[in-house]
Amino acid sequence: MKLALLGDDDEAIALARAAIDSGRHELVWAGEFGDRQRVAERLNEALAVEGDDWELLAGGVADAAIVATGSETARRADQLRLLVQSGVAVCVTNCGALGPIVCYELDMNRAETQSPLVPFLAERRHPVIARIAEWIAQPDDDRSPGTIRQIVLERGVADTRAANVVQVLSRDVDLVRAIVGDVTRISAVGVPQGDASPDRDFAGLNVYLTTTRGTTVRWAIDRQLAAAGGRITLEGERGRAVVAMNDERWSLLFDADDAEASASEESFPPWRPAEVVLANLEAAVAGRAFSPDWLDAARGADVADMVEVSLRRGRTIDLYNETYSEQGTFKGVMGIAGCGLILLALFTLLGAALGQKTARFLGFEGLAAAFGHWHYGLLAVLVAFLLLQLLRFVVPKTATKAGDKAEAD
Repeated sequence: MKLALLGDDDEAIALARAAIDSGRHELVWAGEFGDRQRVAERLNEALAVEGDDWELLAGGVADAAIVATGSETARRADQLRLLVQSGVAVCVTNCGALGPIVCYELDMNRAETQSPLVPFLAERRHPVIARIAEWIAQPDDDRSPGTIRQIVLERGVADTRAANVVQVLSRDVDLVRAIVGDVTRISAVGVPQGDASPDRDFAGLNVYLTTTRGTTVRWAIDRQLAAAGGRITLEGERGRAVVAMNDERWSLLFDADDAEASASEESFPPWRPAEVVLANLEAAVAGRAFSPDWLDAARGADVADMVEVSLRRGRTIDLYNETYSEQGTFKGVMGIAGCGLILLALFTLLGAALGQKTARFLGFEGLAAAFGHWHYGLLAVLVAFLLLQLLRFVVPKTATKAGDKAEAD
């Protein structure tokens, strides 16, 4: 498969390196680097394909593009729209930086064009995540901590500014969803009151995420942890389990409450998320199901975006996990327009009666007669509105997602 690299964050470079090392893919275009020397050191001879005109990607120069969101999110959003609408397979790093509106818009574009769109999310695929998700689903297992009473997810960050912390949270929301289901409520505390700003200090942020299982997960920043490191703590009725997420080295420590039982620690093979995401990209291009998908990334961005809302209002925010589509948007717009027309009819009736009385009082009989025909104008507007409803039969229905098809099978 011919690949292109647009941008140069660490994840995008790691993915490009993994693709080249696999021997199954070729890097045919690379560009828009902030630090060319760093990229050259990581990709070596592959950087000989560096280019300037990124729009070539939409013309079919590459079969798939690796896009690093970076700091120019508005530009990247425009580029992603064009690539997805052009049918180019795309893998996007740092999806949370795009924000939920852009993520859902790209999902609608993806559904319309059936373009493969893959987020750089991999941690939910680690074997230990499946292990603790099984523990929670089956608390009677003697090898588990039992019924889980509390879950805490702590994350180390290098930059505690709001924009960076929210992006980290959007990724961890995917972990929470993989372990205990969709997030239905969010409450954020620990940040001094102030105007929302991407540069505001979120060092003390604590976020409480309530899920469909009724379980509440506390997410917090731990400045004692290494940047990008993390820790998941599960307090159960029979003991305590701690998952340490340190670069490629993940481990699981289980300390039972039984005084006669000793703590056990399990280490896992080196974890390379770039290889997992590469496998997802290959599956997407081949039309096979993969996980997590783009809607998972959009859900994470949506939940993380509610942090500022919760802080501003000082209360818990409910989440509805809606799926957006062009047909749903059209129906929503038509519903709003219909309510507006009902109000228009009411005010038109009152306005026409007042205008007719005023015209007759002033002796303008012709104008009064014109006001008497107001209902014909309103009828024309209502008929036009009803005809607009037929547009939904012109727009083709969105095809079922590959992931949904797989589940149905």
